Amino acid sequence: MDDFDLQDSTSAEEVEEWDSLSHVRLVAAVERSFKIRFSNAEIEKMQCVGDLVDSISDKLG
Repeated sequence: MDDFDLQDSTSAEEVEEWDSLSHVRLVAAVERSFKIRFSNAEIEKMQCVGDLVDSISDKLG
């Protein structure tokens, strides 16, 4: 989506093609790329892009 303006506040509800499978794929890709793991509780707390970024930062220290 070249014309999509991604912000820290962007949530899944704002992305028409987003579904639970997309969410799982994104989390798995982030975990692989950054060599980190999120608990189910951490994943459930992520409501927007900013939450994901913050969670990655927390894991990487």
